Amino acid sequence: MNNPELTPATRGPRRWPRSWTPGIFHAKTETIAPLEFPVTKWKFALLLTQVGIYACLFAPIQLLIGMQASMITRDYKEMVLSVVTGCGAFMAMFATPIFGALSDRTYSKYGRRAPWVLGGVLFGIFAMMGLTLSWSPWALAGSWVLVQGALNASFIAINAIPNDSVRVEYRGEMGGWLGAGQNLGALLGVGLATLCTSLVDGYQGIVVAYVILALLLTVCVAPYLLKSNDRFLGARRDPITVTQFFRRFWIPPHKYPDFIWTWLSRLFMFTAFMTIALYLLYYLEDVLHYPNPATGVLILSTIYAVLTMITSFIIGFVADYLMKYRRLIFISSVIMGIGSLILAFLQTWTWTIFAAVFIGIGHGIFIAVSFAITTRVLPPTDDSGRDLGVFNMSATFPQVLSPIFGVPVIVLIASYSMGYTVLFGAMTVMFLIGGLMIYKVKSVE
Repeated sequence: MNNPELTPATRGPRRWPRSWTPGIFHAKTETIAPLEFPVTKWKFALLLTQVGIYACLFAPIQLLIGMQASMITRDYKEMVLSVVTGCGAFMAMFATPIFGALSDRTYSKYGRRAPWVLGGVLFGIFAMMGLTLSWSPWALAGSWVLVQGALNASFIAINAIPNDSVRVEYRGEMGGWLGAGQNLGALLGVGLATLCTSLVDGYQGIVVAYVILALLLTVCVAPYLLKSNDRFLGARRDPITVTQFFRRFWIPPHKYPDFIWTWLSRLFMFTAFMTIALYLLYYLEDVLHYPNPATGVLILSTIYAVLTMITSFIIGFVADYLMKYRRLIFISSVIMGIGSLILAFLQTWTWTIFAAVFIGIGHGIFIAVSFAITTRVLPPTDDSGRDLGVFNMSATFPQVLSPIFGVPVIVLIASYSMGYTVLFGAMTVMFLIGGLMIYKVKSVE
């Protein structure tokens, strides 16, 4: 929570509304209670939620939807993949701020975030079963839109929890934990999807993969929900009209310039990263002619994710100690830019492995430090879910931009090799622009 008036000295004691009786599943702490040191069990429970959600978001993006697109049409697979992921990203872009704002105002004995985590997971599982029945481009797009909307409702509620509860000086560390969970989830999701589609041929393998991912999501989210560590609102907030609700999403650039510059920096960095992730399967298939592209994606994802997890944990602690956040963001952009440059001009399997190493290390630095910067530049309000949702648009909007960049370049340039050279070369420039933009942020060293 960022309200400067609610300091540890002025926050009220923990209390329950008279109509509520404490129970095992109930939230125990009011939102105005003092911010706390994050204990390991609590951090690990949050990490697991990220594992489940990212497994279900990244396995389809990096593998399953691409395989379904190839089964629907071999000639226009890039177009189908781009439309489906673009529609899903469009939903995610608006779902995160809206559901974040709704969770800010949720008055419940189970807390204000936990109901949205649970509801998003349940609806997300239902929507994922819809993906198993989607064998036309529009059915695939419709189901993926529902999955993105549901899981992003859970995602933004979870990401607002550290801002509600954790003291500012430990948020770099929390960024490391959350980042590690996200990358472990992406790796585990792609690994399970690859295993399922390798052991079970064709359509049935994809169905099995979605079912396994749904079970994983359930197992990963359960520990946090059962521990009941969410915070609850002690009193209902004043009602607002629909017009007022949506008007509150506007954050004036002249009033919060650091927020805007951080948002733009993340936009450029995530656009470059998501473009590489989205087209990696087809890069291996059409440029490198790798014998089993799905296995290749798994190998590269493993290298990337392991290095990202290790780096994010280390840098999370180092960043809180050094407080050199802007410099670390720029260093991460240079490292990821080198990886993108390798993919553009050194198109062999060996060099692609080196590219995964660079991108993994760079992205690990970025996600740990970016979370710490984000929580420092948010406007001083009690609407952290809304503000983080607006901030998260810088990570979801790139999923819309990536197909816009990728399809014309790959499809219109006659040679696949030259098309990916142009595309990934442009992503190198975007990494560097994003790294330089962070120096416009003045309130963070």
